[in-house]
Amino acid sequence: MSPSQPTVDTSPPGPSGETMNGTTITRSDIWFFDGSIVLEAERMQFRVHQAFLARNSSVFSDVFSIPHADDEPKVEGCPVLQLQDSAEDIKHMLLAVYDSGYGPDGEKYEIAALLEEGRSRLHQDYPSTPPPGPVGIKPSSNKSIIEQKGLSFLVANLAYECNIASILPNIYFRCVFAGINDILLGKELKNGTRFFLTKEVQFACLIGRDKLQTAYRKNLSWLNDVGYLPICSALGQPCRQHARAKLTAILNSGPRFAFLAEGMDSLVNSITDGETLRQVFCGACYARARASSREARDKFWDDLPSYFNLPSWEELKKLEDA
Repeated sequence: MSPSQPTVDTSPPGPSGETMNGTTITRSDIWFFDGSIVLEAERMQFRVHQAFLARNSSVFSDVFSIPHADDEPKVEGCPVLQLQDSAEDIKHMLLAVYDSGYGPDGEKYEIAALLEEGRSRLHQDYPSTPPPGPVGIKPSSNKSIIEQKGLSFLVANLAYECNIASILPNIYFRCVFAGINDILLGKELKNGTRFFLTKEVQFACLIGRDKLQTAYRKNLSWLNDVGYLPICSALGQPCRQHARAKLTAILNSGPRFAFLAEGMDSLVNSITDGETLRQVFCGACYARARASSREARDKFWDDLPSYFNLPSWEELKKLEDA
C-alpha cells in the first residue's frame, strides 16, 4: 500500500464545539495542552506536537514543511491541518505513535519506527511456528497487542495490505473462528458499527473455512485407533468405548477450529466437562493417543497455508522479505 499525502479540505476549521456549516466540531481526548498543531478529520480535532510527528513520519514532515498562510484559521493559536482520513483512523494512528503499547498503524504516514515495531509485534503474536505445547492458539497474557473486539479482522486486512505474508495463515485461521456470518457481514464492534474484511481476505477465509471443516474430522482420526493396540492394559474394550463416545460428542458439538492447533486434552476437556483422557484411557492407549494427536496437530500446522490457497510457510517468509 503506497503512502498518500493528507489533503486540505475546503471547509474552514473552528474551535471545539463551534458549529461550522451546520456541523459541530468536536475535540478529541487526544489534546495536549502544549501541542503545536491541530489535526482535523471528520470534524474531530486532535491537538498534537508538530515536531514529534515530523520526526517520526516522512509524510507529515513534508506536509509541515509547507509554510502556513498568515490568515490561516487557528485553534488556540495552533494551525489546523485537515485530513481526509476517518477520525477513527487518525485516533488509532496517534495512539500508536504516542503509546508504544498500542497496535500498529503507521503504513500510510510512513512512520518508520512504528512500522518496524508493528511488524515485530505481529510476528510475535501471530507466529509461523506451531504452538509450543498443548495450548497455543488461545488468547494469551503474553500478547503484545492490546486485545479488542474485531482485532483479528483488522490485523488480517492490515497484514494483506502491508504484505506481512508470513502471518497470513495464522491470522486467517483466527478469522475463521468468528463464524460464517461475521466473515460475510462484518464483525460488530463495541460502538455498534461493523468492521469488514477486504474482498481478498474474505475470499481466502471462506475457502479456508470449507477446507478446515474436512481437516477437523480428519485430524481426530487418532481416536479411532484407541483400544486396538496389543499393549492395551484394559484389553481394548473399555478404551475403545470411551474413545468412540468422545469422538461422537466432539463431532456432534460442531467444528471448533481452534482445537486443531491445540493439544488433545484441551479439545476433549472442553466437550466433556473436564473429564480428561488420562482418566478414561489406559496408560498405553493414552500415551499412543497423545503422540498421535500431536503428530496430527504438527502436520496440520505445516499444511495450514494450503487451506487458504497460500504458498508454504517458507515461501511466505521469502515473499515478505523480498
